[in-house]
Amino acid sequence: MRYIIIFILFNKLIFSKTDYENKKITTMLQNYCISIKNFPEVLGIHIYENKQGKILQLDIEYNDDSDIITAMEAMSKTIQYSKTHFDKFIVITHYPEFELPIGYESDVKCALNYFIKNKISEKYWKKDCLKEGVLNRKIDNWAPINK
Repeated sequence: MRYIIIFILFNKLIFSKTDYENKKITTMLQNYCISIKNFPEVLGIHIYENKQGKILQLDIEYNDDSDIITAMEAMSKTIQYSKTHFDKFIVITHYPEFELPIGYESDVKCALNYFIKNKISEKYWKKDCLKEGVLNRKIDNWAPINK
């Protein structure tokens, strides 16, 4: 009986730490986005896992094409020192005149190499790392951990 109680308390401690880290990341990203001049309205920040790994998703109101790059840069700068390992960044742009949003995806390692470490060029990042239209993918098993 004693071991069961210790096991349950240990699991609660581990999972609550993960939730705290996720909330800290979403708060930091929200604050960073607010600090950027002319940054589009943030509609949501989501952290979840799927078959591709841990995902950081930022939903924004679309103003112009530079918003996508600015959003990816904001996510890169926010998580560069995070203890949580992320595999993908997704930016969902919501257009006022269209019903369906458009999604953009980048591998985190590739984004960090461009935005933080300056190891690759913008042209290379756009060509080989940035993918458009991720919303067409099947999303049956995504488990959201929303803000």
